[in-house]
Amino acid sequence: MGLAYLKTADYTPSRLMYAKMGGLALNSAAADSYNYALVNAYLKDYDTAIVYMKKAIKLYDKMTQFQYDAYSACADFYMKKKDYEGALKILSQGRKIYKDDYMIELKCIRACALGNDKKNTLKFADSFFALGAEAPAASNMIIQEFFNDGVKDWLSEFFDEQIKKYKK
Repeated sequence: MGLAYLKTADYTPSRLMYAKMGGLALNSAAADSYNYALVNAYLKDYDTAIVYMKKAIKLYDKMTQFQYDAYSACADFYMKKKDYEGALKILSQGRKIYKDDYMIELKCIRACALGNDKKNTLKFADSFFALGAEAPAASNMIIQEFFNDGVKDWLSEFFDEQIKKYKK
């Protein structure tokens, strides 16, 4: 029932159903923890959402695509709370498992930029760019991220460094 309410965007009854079913004990299914985290996030209870998404991360240890999504969602919940260090911490755990994944790097850029951390924003943008320096999409994604995060003024410094680095 909790999932049915979740799918219809009726989050309060969904949360009640998940809580009533008692399936959120330590041995609950990963999907239940994941969905319960989403319900709480939709209700802006990010602290509870983070607890259950971290649980889903552990339970999805053999299902990498779902685990990857759980890392990503958990980072988003931290960023909604404006806890950019928390977001980076969970993303760094994901980076150890999903090396060279451009979406994790992009979320690291976002967390640092939103936290007004220029040095690390540029560092993660550099590692993101290195994954596809010759792909025009990489530049476009960085430009879009910097604009979305309100740090477009840092773009010239970033691209000046990339020109020096990749000049041949």
